[in-house]
Amino acid sequence: MILQAWQVASCEFGVDGWQVWTWDAGGDVHDGFWEAVDGDGAIRRALSPALNPDPCAPGEEMKNFPNLAFGKPVKTSADYGAEFLGGQAVDLSQHTQWNAGNGPPQWIEIDLGQPSTIETVRLFVAQEPEGQTVHRVLGRGESGDYQLLHEFNGVTREGQVLEYTSPQPWQGIRFVRIETTTGPSWVSWHEVQVIG
Repeated sequence: MILQAWQVASCEFGVDGWQVWTWDAGGDVHDGFWEAVDGDGAIRRALSPALNPDPCAPGEEMKNFPNLAFGKPVKTSADYGAEFLGGQAVDLSQHTQWNAGNGPPQWIEIDLGQPSTIETVRLFVAQEPEGQTVHRVLGRGESGDYQLLHEFNGVTREGQVLEYTSPQPWQGIRFVRIETTTGPSWVSWHEVQVIG
């Protein structure tokens, strides 16, 4: 799905076509390469014009990626304006972002739609300047209080990816909230992914 994400993101720069090729000086270099028909046709399904007619929009393969946050309803503590709404953080594009328009504390909450099992949380940082931040990942079921799932505490910068995989998957989580309590800039995320 990374190839499809790159394809979608490249549309912003006016790319009209895509071609994947390799060059090598000989030997058995190709042993580690996948062809379009390998993996039960995974690459073919993801990039084929017949199956993904609009290369500038996420195709079915990308939509079916186990990112439970994709396209789900979002609430936020604040929004900077129409171009920076919460939904921009769950649209599979790292070229858009949610921006609170203010510094910490701020939060973004994603409704996964049903109680889910979560293995990984991945956050794509939108932040200028670089600096010390604290981001708390909270989760709760359909009722009850939020529980702390993980805390990211350290120096972060624009373009960085924060990722945490739980040793034991979290179960029964419907709502995921990312709270930023410390940071040097307005609170913003390019993308929030919740991997089931």
